[in-house]
Amino acid sequence: MDSEQNAPICPNGEHQWVDYQCVYCGAQKPEALDEIFQELLALSSDMSLYEIGLREKRARKLGEILNEWGGFPLMVSMCEAVGAVNLLSGRLVELWWHGMGTWRG
Repeated sequence: MDSEQNAPICPNGEHQWVDYQCVYCGAQKPEALDEIFQELLALSSDMSLYEIGLREKRARKLGEILNEWGGFPLMVSMCEAVGAVNLLSGRLVELWWHGMGTWRG
């Protein structure tokens, strides 16, 4: 099913998704959490040093999005889900919290 059919109607006529939200009306993309999970899994699976700064920046941005949508509980549940699949996700989790100023340990 097309994501446009699940999202609220946009006053602009058609949603334009940027970082899983419509830039016109602010609606959350219906399959956003699944897509964020897949993106985080990919980011945490790439252990190369190539473009590590870009991956860290993107991980922080995704953490900010999740924090805005569901606060700390949503971020924790997403980290647990990614960690259950990829045991190497510890560095990604650290970057999330540190980048957002909520991790101090």
